[in-house]
Amino acid sequence: MSTDEIVHYAVDRAIATITLDSPANRNALSTQLVGELSGHLATAAADDDVRAIVLTHTGTVFCAGADLKERKGMSVDDVRNRRLRGYAAYNALEALPMPAIAVVHGAALCGTCAPPLEDITQAVISPAVTDTIHVPEPALIVASLILCFAR
Repeated sequence: MSTDEIVHYAVDRAIATITLDSPANRNALSTQLVGELSGHLATAAADDDVRAIVLTHTGTVFCAGADLKERKGMSVDDVRNRRLRGYAAYNALEALPMPAIAVVHGAALCGTCAPPLEDITQAVISPAVTDTIHVPEPALIVASLILCFAR
């Protein structure tokens, strides 16, 4: 594992844990984060011994949405390509052959968190942060996501 890695992958007793670990930018969906997340999802999907995935994070924010600081230096084509890579990660999450569970101990902000959250089988969200879940179309998430509030 590279020390520059910001998405970590570990398997223990048939459960793959994928951890977003870029608290300095609030786990924003940077090119690097999206690329590493996609790679780890592909690794888990290809591993017959992995029976479930836990998607979690470090820091106070699960995901701040798009990395707007990174976008400042991008051309229109770069932004479009970055978004397509993001959608590919969302599609990889949706296509997983095993259940995925999000363990959220912080805010999940912006519309960009809606695609991954709506594709996660179950989310465990601390009650203290339930007011910080902001998505543009909550009905889409309610239709495809079971929210369990840890007590």
